[in-house]
Amino acid sequence: MESLSLRKFSVIHKGLNYFPFSINTTWEANSAVALYGPSGTGRTSWLLSIGGLMSPSTGEVFIEGRGGQRPLKPRDIGVGPIRDLIPLFPTLTIEEHIKMHIRLFRAGSIKQRTHQLLQNWRLETVKDQRVMDVNRHLRMRAGIAVALAHQPHLLLLDDPEEGMTGSEWQHLWADLSETIAQYSMILITTTMREETVKLCSHHLDFSQTTEAHP
Repeated sequence: MESLSLRKFSVIHKGLNYFPFSINTTWEANSAVALYGPSGTGRTSWLLSIGGLMSPSTGEVFIEGRGGQRPLKPRDIGVGPIRDLIPLFPTLTIEEHIKMHIRLFRAGSIKQRTHQLLQNWRLETVKDQRVMDVNRHLRMRAGIAVALAHQPHLLLLDDPEEGMTGSEWQHLWADLSETIAQYSMILITTTMREETVKLCSHHLDFSQTTEAHP
């Protein structure tokens, strides 16, 4: 994948539109995109619509590469934990989560890929712990490892830094940046922190709302 393109794309959330017009934009591989603004402004709806998990109000999303342009496929998308929508199972161990996702997508050798993900996301020492027994930082790391099990082109995260210390988020971001570069991915994340926006290559500002008109 070389880039992700949005054409005449818009999402109306609870009667509000967060941009004056539909948007046309292209985000290149090896980049991070922040959907920035306060809670309740439709950031997550945009995140899910870009990833094809919800239908946008208007427009289309395409992957562009050497073979030309094509729509997104489910295998192109990796989704981190989203509260009340895409949670981790609290009673499964971190290792069990990863193995289950590898099987689901038939993403290669279960043993080899699991070992690689546990190592990449610094989860080896807690692999046998249940998700409910680890802190927010480790749960997010586990969720990212699961989302990346099938090596998607696009990683979607919803307020990933929530509940973390500055140091925890700094270390997690460093690992995210390394993964984005290594696998030529695009990260799209919602955030309420200006500090996270500054780390990203692109951003959409959801802090201003307008009434949606038919």
